[in-house]
Amino acid sequence: MMSSLAPGKPATRKQSRFQRHWARVERLKAENNRLSKRLDALIIRIQETIQPAERDAAIVHRQLLTRLFTLGQRKSLGKWQRETLDDWVRELLEEMHNYNLVDQSLLDSMARYEAYRIGLVLDESDDTSPYLQLQELLELAQQEAENQYYRQQQQQDESREKTEQERFAQLEIDVEVILDERLGPAPVPPDNHGQTIDMLQPELDALYEAQAAEYTMARATLRKQLLAEMKSAIRAELDATLDDDYLDFDPEIDFDFNADFQSDEHSPANDTEQNAPPISNAAFQRMFRATAAKLHPDREPDPAERRKKQSLMADLLRAREKGDLITIVSLYQQYAGGESQLSQADEEQLLGALEDQIAALENEKQQIISQSPLHQLAHDHFYNGSGRKVDQAFAAHLAMIASDRAQRVKMVVQIRSLKTLGPWLDARYQQADQLSAFMETLDRNIFRETPFSKHR
Repeated sequence: MMSSLAPGKPATRKQSRFQRHWARVERLKAENNRLSKRLDALIIRIQETIQPAERDAAIVHRQLLTRLFTLGQRKSLGKWQRETLDDWVRELLEEMHNYNLVDQSLLDSMARYEAYRIGLVLDESDDTSPYLQLQELLELAQQEAENQYYRQQQQQDESREKTEQERFAQLEIDVEVILDERLGPAPVPPDNHGQTIDMLQPELDALYEAQAAEYTMARATLRKQLLAEMKSAIRAELDATLDDDYLDFDPEIDFDFNADFQSDEHSPANDTEQNAPPISNAAFQRMFRATAAKLHPDREPDPAERRKKQSLMADLLRAREKGDLITIVSLYQQYAGGESQLSQADEEQLLGALEDQIAALENEKQQIISQSPLHQLAHDHFYNGSGRKVDQAFAAHLAMIASDRAQRVKMVVQIRSLKTLGPWLDARYQQADQLSAFMETLDRNIFRETPFSKHR
């Protein structure tokens, strides 16, 4: 029995499972192709409209960041205020890097702020920039920390070795006491009365020698066992109590001045092609070989037809690498099969490969979306089948950026001293505290609603 696969052809009977999967693969391929093209178009629009507006807003934040660097070096800031300020600075720095707004002036301001945070002193009279001075000081401090670490480690190793030797020396004495307790005293040699008085002396001497040898052997065996066990216990005890609290100066750099926040150029969507499951069964091998034989360009004398077959042959090989069953079968039916139908036996053999392709295409959709931050942004905020709704999403996003920029300008105007900085830090601290409390509540609710907890 043969099954028709011609697209758009009216169904003359109920579709088989293979035909339903075939239609789904065609639909998924079209959807993924459409998704990829639309996301690419949206990214171009984001780069032309959204990113310039965001960069303009970020320039205002650059002014705020410079001011925060200055105010952050005031000693009167409390601990929670300084921690909140550090988090704020970190966010602004990432934004500056995203839009390539970190110039030498900002680097020097960051260096002064960071030096103050970790207790290093920069020489403002030095011709070397504060940024380079900080890098040199950090390298020296790290080298000194490593040297101090190894010195203390060596001292502790020497102390441990000395303690171990002392413990082992005492152990030798303690083991002999244990041997005496477990084995008792050594056999006593018999009195020697002379051969003329005691005719049993040789037998007594032989018995003593046997007993003494047995006792010595037992004592040596038990001594070896006890020493091994007790030395091992001592080593484990010393290892467990070894002081790992080395004096290690770690400036804990929170800001990477050379950070690269650019998106990864590698596209995960390509992994679908590279990792596609191979199609290896009799029906596939038969169709691939028959199609390759028909499309082989070396057997075509006409130059135009040869170029056409070279292109088709490339499509066939690429389809095999991608596990693209539809392309392979379509080329086979068009150039080698003689008709656009497959037998039921062919369907059964190729069904598994078709199901693998469905899974790969579904995975490809997620990879298309997540292949870069811009793709994810385009999909999450702007992707829609309606052009009007896409325009509305862009307008709303631009309005939000404008509102955010106005808020930033307000902050730059207002924050001029620690007194005016305080309310902003307090608001950020409360916001972070509320978020932390919400996450803790969420975690508790999740654990409370687990199947295990319901049966407790």
